[in-house]
Amino acid sequence: MKYPAPIKENMYFAIETFAGHPYLEMTTRLEENVLVTANGPVVFTRMEHMEEAMK
Repeated sequence: MKYPAPIKENMYFAIETFAGHPYLEMTTRLEENVLVTANGPVVFTRMEHMEEAMK
């Protein structure tokens, strides 16, 4: 497989974001599960992310 690979219809992804600060012990890891369709992405994440975790 050559990179970057094209994103095509019917591909399923777990997209992970890791956020932290070098001087703080607390970090946040967020994951979105997404299916690519002909009409755009469909997000399968069941739980909303806490707003305070995004700050």
